[in-house]
Amino acid sequence: MKNALLGKRSCYIGNPSEWKNFIKMWKEKIPFEHSEYSIVRDISFGDLVDVEDQIFDAQKRLGILFPESYKDFLRMIEFPPSPHPSNGDFFDFSGFLNISDIDWMRSVDGDYLNIIHGFEFHENEEEYFKYGVDLFFDHLSAGFGDFLIVVAKIDVSEYLLLNTKFHSSDGEFEAAYLTPSSIIRYPNFAEMMRQFAAIDCSLVENIGPASQISLDEIDWIGGKLISNPWWR
Repeated sequence: MKNALLGKRSCYIGNPSEWKNFIKMWKEKIPFEHSEYSIVRDISFGDLVDVEDQIFDAQKRLGILFPESYKDFLRMIEFPPSPHPSNGDFFDFSGFLNISDIDWMRSVDGDYLNIIHGFEFHENEEEYFKYGVDLFFDHLSAGFGDFLIVVAKIDVSEYLLLNTKFHSSDGEFEAAYLTPSSIIRYPNFAEMMRQFAAIDCSLVENIGPASQISLDEIDWIGGKLISNPWWR
């Protein structure tokens, strides 16, 4: 399947300072009953003097270039130590992986990857590259699992991913939320985080992508990180 995202812009307009403000507001708006389970609960902000070296080393190890939205996120965020995926404690871990632990899905959870390979693939290019409220939930591309980078773990079998198979004209990888029952895809990492913030703070009703109209009504999400998106 041809990478139709190449003909589209990512609409990412963020920078490290925007990410700091965004995550700060997200943490402040989380209802108390959600705070224990929030993906951003353990994130803090620091002056990470060696973050560029860490990003460079991770890119070299993986053989890819991270999208700018994800690098800007990493440049402003300080994570608590995360167990390496090979560590037994990783099973119960929830949160973003440290830069040195970011890895391919096949290395993080090979058993789960085998399950993904058993999914039924629908190679309809016109339908696959629709996002937001037009997303086709059951559409994957052949070999989907081989291109996945794990950036966060939410639960035992729930991951936030970058799909390095498809990227926009400015290098933003498709992003995905993988659960045992579904895969929700987003045009890029920044949009995935905007959607998760709205869900985490009980500002939208379901886990599926909220409309851009709904996000624009939230003052600290609408127009932040993403501007004039081509998806609904």
